[in-house]
Amino acid sequence: MTNFKLKSEDKEIIKKANIQGKIKDIIYFVNADEKYGLIINKVAGLYAIRLIKYESKSESKSKKPWDAVIDELQNHFRDQFDNTSVRIVIKAVKRFPDLMGFYLTKDQAYLEAEKIKGNTELINKCIYEVETYEDEIENNILLIGTTGSGKSTLANVISNTNKFDESSGSISKTSHFQTIEFEWNNIKYRVVDTVGIGDTNLSKDEVFYRMGEAIHSMKKGIKQVFVVIRVRFTNEAVEPFDYAKKIFKKIDEHITIIRTEFEDFENNEACEQDKSDLKNSNSKIAGIINNHKIIYANNPPASQRRMEDNKRDRESSRRIIMSHLESCQGNYKMENWDNVCVRINDLMNAKKWGAKNKYMQKLNKLIVSEVDKQLGEKLNESIRQIMTPDGAEAEFTVGVNNPVWGDAKVQMKFKNLEKCCSIL
Repeated sequence: MTNFKLKSEDKEIIKKANIQGKIKDIIYFVNADEKYGLIINKVAGLYAIRLIKYESKSESKSKKPWDAVIDELQNHFRDQFDNTSVRIVIKAVKRFPDLMGFYLTKDQAYLEAEKIKGNTELINKCIYEVETYEDEIENNILLIGTTGSGKSTLANVISNTNKFDESSGSISKTSHFQTIEFEWNNIKYRVVDTVGIGDTNLSKDEVFYRMGEAIHSMKKGIKQVFVVIRVRFTNEAVEPFDYAKKIFKKIDEHITIIRTEFEDFENNEACEQDKSDLKNSNSKIAGIINNHKIIYANNPPASQRRMEDNKRDRESSRRIIMSHLESCQGNYKMENWDNVCVRINDLMNAKKWGAKNKYMQKLNKLIVSEVDKQLGEKLNESIRQIMTPDGAEAEFTVGVNNPVWGDAKVQMKFKNLEKCCSIL
């Protein structure tokens, strides 16, 4: 665990594997005639491990004689002159403890690295050329829209769940972003609900930043961006398109307009008439309509009097939307998408872990405070009870609810032995 200096080979592996943060150590080993490196890096006080499967380019069958000579010279001078480029090919990368987690201490990271090194089963899981490809969801659906446009309701309809808070107010109930994975016709999908554009509590910069967090969660690209519009297609409703254009480039073919709360969504004539009316409203809206597919849906709240009718409309809307998704080809990725996702993976997740740890610390303080309070009250009451002339024994239970680990109880029993208290 001593400090070490990165060599040329180390630097090239780190660069090509796109590992960020402070490199604490690299452990090289061979398994089944394959070369591996375990890289421990530190980000925001947390530790992660990458298992790198690699080879030197000179090891390939097509190696020419002069390549071997160059390699010998590089190996000879590498430690003395650290500016020589080493030709490395990254074959696979796997992140530990998983794609998003961390180890809390350096000692824990070193201990786990040694376990990985000796575990062939774990080593054989190092199969993806890009670490984020371990995320198996390819069909990602990004929802954007103004606050109160019905994004969260649509997310519930698409995923057939009630996970997302539904609101029609001027303040978004989605403060960051929410995701859920589901299956349709045996194919996995992920719907990502973003913060509402125009949220009165957020600046434009904050909206952009939280959009970036959402995009990071879709490591294999975006199947479709659903721009969610309520019945009235006003100039304000055009704003999500402006945001999409600023964030993405050449994404038009992956944008679909979802027109929600359209009661005649199953009537083709009514839908076509609505499109015509929209085109005639103004030139900007007409341009949007001409360049993008529109899907009509009705996603009324699930908790109204017309429960059965609303449920039927939501189910029918889901079928229409998912049928459209099945017809969409390919995924959208921004330039250098894979590299960007790998680069920010540690940083974004470290931020979440930091928030989680702060929450846990605060929770623990509250629990300790509550236990101390209850113990003090019950203890004083028990002592007063057994110190009375006829007091012999006293017993009490302290219970604390912990939303993470569940309920915890402490039971104590006291006995008066010649006016002295004894804990049994």
